Amino acid sequence: MRRRRPTADRLAALRGRTAVVTGASSGIGAAFCRALAAEGLAVVGVARRAPELGAVVAEVEAAGGRGEALVADLTTHEGRERVGERIEGDDVALLVNNAGVATHGRFADVPVEHSLAMVELNVSTVVALSKRAVDAFVARGGGALLNVASTSAYKPMAELVVYGSAKAFVRGFSLGLRQEVRPSGVDVCVVAPGPVRTAMLEEALGRPIAPVGAIGRLLERTYFMDADECVRRSLEGVRRGRAEVVVDPVDRAVVRLPHGLLERVDAWSLRHLTGGR
Repeated sequence: MRRRRPTADRLAALRGRTAVVTGASSGIGAAFCRALAAEGLAVVGVARRAPELGAVVAEVEAAGGRGEALVADLTTHEGRERVGERIEGDDVALLVNNAGVATHGRFADVPVEHSLAMVELNVSTVVALSKRAVDAFVARGGGALLNVASTSAYKPMAELVVYGSAKAFVRGFSLGLRQEVRPSGVDVCVVAPGPVRTAMLEEALGRPIAPVGAIGRLLERTYFMDADECVRRSLEGVRRGRAEVVVDPVDRAVVRLPHGLLERVDAWSLRHLTGGR
């Protein structure tokens, strides 16, 4: 019986190089900074909020890692240019497109400026920074992109229609881009977290997580993941050269449900998790 060769550790191959992480001032982005530094990469954290970003970089350095804060507003051309120039640095071998924003509400009720701001950050920024990374990495013959989508990429979601559609774009864009650049030695992995307890999640839902009754408390314990665990599982995808990672095993089953049933499951879960209707 032929034994499979062990898969090369793609993440270990990046040790000593630099990772650029967007949306790094809190939540999943901050967790990526900590985890990548622990893996032996220098980390450039990108965010708008200087004090929070500085605290994340200080935490990385206090743990013995190498950190750099790059304050930039990625919804602007100027901000994307600053980050793009850093991505082109010879030391950079990994881009983590994590920055994102979600506005909750019926499409008809959300100001169009808010919807377009979601598209700008969740789509345009991913495309712009991926272009800078791909051009640099292909020229060097190696590198990796990790794009953060969401399980909302797999299902239509009322009151999050622009956010979910943007994440569906990130998923499709990443999988297609991977086909183009793999022959040049560049990896692309897209990860789809489910519910991760962050401030952004409550903003996306439009209400706080406040479990109702025994069912709500059970759902919270089994359905939610903390940011560090989400990042650990995401980086395993990079390590193994995976194209796509649906982070939670429950979500891997749920996203395959028929859309009508999926909508009912989502609505039932939200009622118990938030007390809403």
